Amino acid sequence: MKNNTKIYKRTTRSFSRERNKTEKNIDGGWAWVVLAVAFCSFAITSSLFYSFGILYSVFLEEFKESRSSTAWIGSLNGAFFQISGPIGSVIIVKRGCRSAVMLGGLICTVGYLFSAFSTHVWHLYIFYGIVVANVEVVKTSRQQFEKETFGFNLVYTGLVVSLGQHFQKRYSLAMGLSMAGSGIGLLTIGPAIQALINKFGWRDMLILDGGLTLHYVIAGALLFPMTDKPLPPAQEVSLIGRCGCSKFSDSLRKSEQKNGKFSVFPTCRKSQICSTYTRGRLIFVDVVTIAVLLYRCLSLSSFFWILGGLTVIIICKDFAVSRGFGDSYILALMALGSGDIVGRLLGGVVASSNRVNIVFYYTMAMIACSSVILNYMSISNATGLILLSTFFGFFYGQQSVLLPLVPVKLYGADKLATTFGFILFTAGFGSLIGPPVAGWIVDKTRSYDGAFSFAGICNLQAAVCMFIIYAIIKFQNNKKTAHYMLLDPENPEESDQLINWTNNDSNNAVIVFNAISYV
Repeated sequence: MKNNTKIYKRTTRSFSRERNKTEKNIDGGWAWVVLAVAFCSFAITSSLFYSFGILYSVFLEEFKESRSSTAWIGSLNGAFFQISGPIGSVIIVKRGCRSAVMLGGLICTVGYLFSAFSTHVWHLYIFYGIVVANVEVVKTSRQQFEKETFGFNLVYTGLVVSLGQHFQKRYSLAMGLSMAGSGIGLLTIGPAIQALINKFGWRDMLILDGGLTLHYVIAGALLFPMTDKPLPPAQEVSLIGRCGCSKFSDSLRKSEQKNGKFSVFPTCRKSQICSTYTRGRLIFVDVVTIAVLLYRCLSLSSFFWILGGLTVIIICKDFAVSRGFGDSYILALMALGSGDIVGRLLGGVVASSNRVNIVFYYTMAMIACSSVILNYMSISNATGLILLSTFFGFFYGQQSVLLPLVPVKLYGADKLATTFGFILFTAGFGSLIGPPVAGWIVDKTRSYDGAFSFAGICNLQAAVCMFIIYAIIKFQNNKKTAHYMLLDPENPEESDQLINWTNNDSNNAVIVFNAISYV
């Protein structure tokens, strides 16, 4: 045990020097460049993504298809932007955020260029909306068209994860500041898209959009990877020896993760662990069961949230045209962008406070947004459209900022790439279903009241799922108090948290040991 302690102290000092070199770019230094890159990139991404409402009316007039059929274009675009989340996560984990964003920029450019030559709606289903994961099995003539939204996902997920790597204490604030670029994009690029369509037509506008997305390559080049070095074998031995479980080393399953992180999962029972450690009372909770339940609720919430929100964004212009004030839609889009800026900034600032429960805040923002959506049915003039669009952007912007912050709160920043990717995957199915269903409702009822009711109820259901998460966490917090075991309790300044457990009896407990990496 003494030898392990000496090894631990020696390796800790050497790795602390390496960690200091990396930490100068965390919450400062090059992190601010990453923030600026994310701000500009989010401005482009959101303006192109949310401006489909403009194209929706253009495509209705161009191809003379039903609202439901035409809505599938934007639905597929939004769906595969999110469904490809796990693929984006894998690329980020394997190749890093820099390569992912640059690749995403190239894919987006190719997708937009070929989308401009579509002659039928089903072409746009493929060219503008769909990403096929196994492109090798797709015919060569279609292969290049099915990449646009996959490119968007690589850019979006890569930037979110990169921000998580460069910001720790200020992550919530950085997310709010960077995502405020989305509102700026709606204020500037959104009206420009309408002007380009009026002057050059939608085909030339899509070609110009392809050139705009090429800027992602430059943005990705500025995302320099963090310099990490793996831990030596001596550090691995000291972790096992110092946790009080060395006699059960044969029953420990060690898994090396990227950047030198180790997770140690004991396969022995609670009573065995307790018999070897006498510095404190160990009472455990089945954290895996709770984590799975929270994840399912969070995924279901994201599904309903995007199902309702994207529906409003896509049908809004056609709704304005049907009410006789379609010319005011650009003003409404700019109002949405203004509200979005304020909402994202406010969301980032509020979420950065330790006094605010992010999950509860997220729930309240969803409830408020639901009430705004339901009030769209009462709009009778352009002023009402602009006013409600402002409030919609305000609350929707807050939700957009909080969406990647909640997984960080529940699972930690180191799991963001994986958890966020799969949450987007679930949300993608909401994008796939929402707009076509809303279009079908309008075609059948000849009224938008049913479509907005559908969107508002879906968004409210998302709030219910988030409230369930809040209630579970609140219930667990009332039953337990967190404790921490240090690697070296006599020298806390040279050790860090190794084990996190809770005061809640469980006969079939699962204990997760989070080994520390010094990078």
